[in-house]
Amino acid sequence: MRILRLSGAVTLIVLSLACGLGGAPAGATVLDGRPSHHGFTVSTATVAPSVKTRVLKGSKETRRYLPESYAYSLKVPTLTGVGSKIRMAFDKKIDALVSAELQYYAEGALSKAAFDSLVQEAGGSLSHESCMATFKKLTGRFSAAIYSERYVSVVITFEGLNAPCAQLGGMWVGYQTSRSVTIDGRNGKSMKITDFSSNASGEVSAALRTWYGKVDHENWKGGPRVGKTLKVCDRPGNVITISGRGQRACFPDPYVKSGLVAWRVDEKGVRLTFPAGDGPRTALLSWAKVPRLL
Repeated sequence: MRILRLSGAVTLIVLSLACGLGGAPAGATVLDGRPSHHGFTVSTATVAPSVKTRVLKGSKETRRYLPESYAYSLKVPTLTGVGSKIRMAFDKKIDALVSAELQYYAEGALSKAAFDSLVQEAGGSLSHESCMATFKKLTGRFSAAIYSERYVSVVITFEGLNAPCAQLGGMWVGYQTSRSVTIDGRNGKSMKITDFSSNASGEVSAALRTWYGKVDHENWKGGPRVGKTLKVCDRPGNVITISGRGQRACFPDPYVKSGLVAWRVDEKGVRLTFPAGDGPRTALLSWAKVPRLL
C-alpha cells in the first residue's frame, strides 16, 4: 500500500499483485465487485477536510493606563484532513485575524489623562477598580461547515466589553465582531462570497426580503440590505463596538440600517450575518432561492 499526499487531500492507492488466474486476485481489494485490469485493484478514496478547535489564551498589552493589559480566551478553528501547507496557511489567516481583533479591542483602554478627566467629571465617584469592572476578557467562538466535501467555511465571533468607567445604568453595551474565513481545502485558496453566489440579478435580495418578512421586526425596523456586489464589512468591531475614542461600528444604528458583516456556505445554502437592534441575526438563504456558482 502506498499513500500519496496531494495538495488539500489524501489519496489512498491500494495495489494488490495478482496471485492466480480468473476471478479476483488473491488478496485484492475489490470496491465495485470487479477486479481491475492486470490483476491490480485501485482505490481512490479522498479524505475531506474537517474542522477542529484550538484555543488561544493570553493577555494583550494596551499601551494605555486603564487597563494596561487585558485577558483573552479564544476558541478558533484549525484543520485536519488537509496537507500541512494548507493547514498552516489556514492557521496563519486565523492568527492574523485574531491579531487585528486584539489590537482593535485594546483601543477601548483609557490613557491616564482620559481616566483622570472622567474621575474629575464624576466628582470622585469613580475609581480604578470600578472602571476596571467594565473592561472584560475578550472571548471567541466559531461556527463551521464543509461544503461539497472541499470548501472550509467558518465564522468566528468575538465578544467582550471594553468600556472602562462606563456608567451602564441598565443599558447593555458591549463589543462584538463576526469575521468570515472560507478556503478551498484542496489548494488553500481564499474564497469570496461571490465565488459561490451572485446578486447580479437581485435573487439574493429577493430571498433576503422573504426571510426578513418572517422574523421579528421589533428591534430591527430597517432590516438588512445587500448590494449587487454582496460587499461585506469585514473588520474588527463590525457588529457592535463602543462609540468614541475613534471606534465606529460598520452600521452605527442597526435598528434602522444594517448590512452584511459575515457569511458562510454549507450544503443548505448561504448563511449571512447582519447586525440588528438586539444583536446579530443570521439569515439562511437556501440554494433553491439563490444562484449556486460552485
